[in-house]
Amino acid sequence: MSVLDPPRHPTVSRALWLTQNWCHGRTIDDAPALRHALAVARTLVRHVPHAAPELVAAALLHDAPEFAPPGTDLAAVLNAVVTPGVAPLVHALDAQHRSMHAGHPAALDTPKVTLIAAADKIVAFRALITRANRSGDPTAFWATRGVLRDLLTYFHNWTALAAPYLPALMQKELAEQLTTLDRAIHTSRRTLPQH
Repeated sequence: MSVLDPPRHPTVSRALWLTQNWCHGRTIDDAPALRHALAVARTLVRHVPHAAPELVAAALLHDAPEFAPPGTDLAAVLNAVVTPGVAPLVHALDAQHRSMHAGHPAALDTPKVTLIAAADKIVAFRALITRANRSGDPTAFWATRGVLRDLLTYFHNWTALAAPYLPALMQKELAEQLTTLDRAIHTSRRTLPQH
């Protein structure tokens, strides 16, 4: 039984309702965004079985800054609809995403944010590897993902920084997924035609 299965904690139920509404019609990694949010929450709970409801809620809502309707006062909505304490986690995750894409060095936030970010990376890496393998042409798949290739050093640095703060099995799964991703990308680089 999962924390996402009924009967749920009211905080998790409200976060799930909001996630369903904001993710409707959206995609992440060519799959419904809701599936990604649920996978992140499930990965978190698998590694942190007694995670506080606020932590699970933040995992469900980690992409809310991107998916909330324009003009939404995210902190106000999360405080009113879900519970206070979720908004700071969601904002910290968003800041970490923006920092990564801006090319800033890998850095950690609070231990709670690190747990959610690790779950998000595990899910994202696994989804990318699966999509590449199903694409029929993994080399072409990776060739179109230059931004991802450029982020590999960031991911390795972040994973090393996060390791001491993660449960052992979560750290192991994150490292394994990153190693598999890295190997797939580097293998595709070697098979690309040289100019």
